[in-house]
Amino acid sequence: MNSSEEQEKALAGAEERRQKEQADWQSQLDALKQDLESAQAELQASRQRVANLIADNAKLGSDNSAASARTAGLARVITDLQDLDRRRDAHLTSLMRR
Repeated sequence: MNSSEEQEKALAGAEERRQKEQADWQSQLDALKQDLESAQAELQASRQRVANLIADNAKLGSDNSAASARTAGLARVITDLQDLDRRRDAHLTSLMRR
């Protein structure tokens, strides 16, 4: 085998190795791109869940405030009814003494 043939063979081997390495690097790059896209999709979904939780929390806070206001109103009604009951008892007692 002469020097020219050996050189061509070496060049062919080097080219083959370069193509294999390039294919490996491209494969790794494609996998990393896919991982990045998955992570971005998960991030977007997480952001949406956080936004939904914030909205739900605000609604619960609003509902709680409304329920507290109704509870306070009911407490006033109960107090008024208890007062009315005491006055009724006082009037009945007064009528029975006559």
